Amino acid sequence: MRRCMQGLGCAMLMLAAAGCWPVPGQNPDRTGHNPFEAGITSANVTSLHEVWRWRASADAAVSAPVTSPGGVHLSVRCGLVTLAPATGAVRWSQSNQTCLDLHGFAYSSDPHVASTPDGQRVILGLGYGFVRPPGFEESVWVSGGFDVDSGAPEGGADVGFVWGLRGSQLVGFKQAPSGPGLTGRTLLLATVDGSLQRSIPFGLAGAGSSGPVEVTLGAQYFFHSGYGALSTEPGGTAAGNGLRAFSIAAPDPGCGGSSECPVWATATDGRPSVAVLDGDAATAYVVTDVGTVYAIDSTSGAVRWTAAAGGAGKPALAGDQLFVPTFDGRVVVLNAAGCGSPTCTPQGEFSTSSTSPVSSPIVAGDVLYTTAGGSVFAFAAAGCGTTPCPPLWSVATGGASATSPVVTNGRLYVSIGNALIAYGLP
Repeated sequence: MRRCMQGLGCAMLMLAAAGCWPVPGQNPDRTGHNPFEAGITSANVTSLHEVWRWRASADAAVSAPVTSPGGVHLSVRCGLVTLAPATGAVRWSQSNQTCLDLHGFAYSSDPHVASTPDGQRVILGLGYGFVRPPGFEESVWVSGGFDVDSGAPEGGADVGFVWGLRGSQLVGFKQAPSGPGLTGRTLLLATVDGSLQRSIPFGLAGAGSSGPVEVTLGAQYFFHSGYGALSTEPGGTAAGNGLRAFSIAAPDPGCGGSSECPVWATATDGRPSVAVLDGDAATAYVVTDVGTVYAIDSTSGAVRWTAAAGGAGKPALAGDQLFVPTFDGRVVVLNAAGCGSPTCTPQGEFSTSSTSPVSSPIVAGDVLYTTAGGSVFAFAAAGCGTTPCPPLWSVATGGASATSPVVTNGRLYVSIGNALIAYGLP
């Protein structure tokens, strides 16, 4: 079966059958959960060993990968590389030559795999900058699509940085200078085949609003995490850290003259992670950089419950369990439905015995994976009857830090600096 996706209704089943991890977070809801992984299990995970290691040039960091029947796709500074899952050999690569020639700084969005009428396409966004004499800095934001099998350019919507993909829709991000020390930010909604549907200005970024833009594309809303509007009324100027929902179907009146009003906005006690959505799209989960977990009603923005969990990034959602990474080497577990109280406490935890922050965890089959302190760890996702629960398996990656793991089709992938490592079974 060549295609990973054949329309939104059956996308997850098709992805499972094809052995894919097509988007960051595994699926449009960003749950970090691959329930169909049957190759690596809690019974055989201790047999994992390094199968291959692919390296880019020393100065080029690589992204966490996505996968399709065409191979393992990862962004590398100004371009995209596709590797063979069995050997790590390069199947094809594409680079933006202007970016390579002119960049003073350059970075790539994580790739996304989309199903299109003419076959699968890998979508990648790039940002790069250069100084034009006599000293004006310019930034460029572009995106494009490539055939998963051949790497042939296939065009599509130019939405700058690619943040989300759901069915045939893409959400992206661009920014441009808007005054001394200020940058105008815009979210773009388009179809994969190139039709721009919405352009949503969401305010100015200044000294008080630095930080990454994080967007989850739902079925009805864009969920934007970070600094932005906290007012839903025309003319409102309140701003701060929080989670906010923008309507996909139609624009709302402008807030403060430069931003579109969100349908709702919920303030948080720090900068929130990218939102994770539950299967019914009823709840959005974020973890702030001061360690608080928020469960937020995705229709109204009401806070369902919070938890002081020491969180350090995006959680994973598997069934009724929320797995939250911490700053001190643990993954704590919360009941995703809450505890019948506005404030909840963790039900259990997994320990890496590291004092470093752990990466966003993922769950594949019955195994929980994360990285911390230059090592990758695997736990029995169901727990072990004790707290804290120790790992079933771990291995040093040879790098000081590593991305969140990706597990699909009997392979565990971890990116460290300029390298991608693949682990497999004998």
